[in-house]
Amino acid sequence: MFTVMEWLRILDVFTTPARADRFVAAAFPSRRGDRGATRVPLTGVPAPATPPAAPAAPAPPAATTALAPLGAAVAELAGTITASAARRRLDAADGETVLAAAERQDLRPRVGCRRGVCHRCAVAMTAGTVLDTRDGRSVTVAAGGAERLVQICVVAPAGDITIDL
Repeated sequence: MFTVMEWLRILDVFTTPARADRFVAAAFPSRRGDRGATRVPLTGVPAPATPPAAPAAPAPPAATTALAPLGAAVAELAGTITASAARRRLDAADGETVLAAAERQDLRPRVGCRRGVCHRCAVAMTAGTVLDTRDGRSVTVAAGGAERLVQICVVAPAGDITIDL
């Protein structure tokens, strides 16, 4: 571990004209012990000749405008969820995710982040169609077809589905 003064001596090597095109970044633990970064002003480093141009604002993707009616499409979805492992049939309200329907009817499926990031809630769907509430994609499994993993925290049933819940 180096002290701030030792770091400044090390950084002096990089502020010579021969190495002025290189940059060094370091974080110093504060004296309070919270591991916050201490800002140390560096002298002798020449400023860039011209500041970098700000990137142009990207145009919104076409999918953004297509998601506007998604709320209405999800609100019109409802169905019966057959939870094969729990041997129960669950009713899903309009626009309700499979996870919300299961919890509303006193099932406690395995769940993590509840946003579709961690994949902890992924279960096998053996029949039916679900709609991903994040982007509107649908996942369909024909009866007797190969099962598909779906994340129950972000999918809403589009009719009757069978899952291993």
